[in-house]
Amino acid sequence: MKNARPQESGTSAGTAPFYIDNPRERRLLAVLLQRGETSRHDLDGLIGAENSPDVVMRMRRKFGLDLDMEKRKFVDRDGQQVRIGFYSLSAADHPKAIAALKCRG
Repeated sequence: MKNARPQESGTSAGTAPFYIDNPRERRLLAVLLQRGETSRHDLDGLIGAENSPDVVMRMRRKFGLDLDMEKRKFVDRDGQQVRIGFYSLSAADHPKAIAALKCRG
């Protein structure tokens, strides 16, 4: 197209910043960027949510982020073997998350 504006250098569809106004969602990205893999239990406390998997689900749907969850064996305080979820942000989405945290609406 003749009149199309040239794309700004350094941005692409995959890294173009998007605005996140929800504090829990912002804290989720910050925690996963800083700590890497984090258990669901720890995420609840760190982001201030009682149901961090719901925050993760919203982030996947709204922003298309690749937030992985891996279940690992764990022995609880009663000696029962259970599986707990650990969340992480894909390496490919790190630039997208950093851009989102820098973006102010």
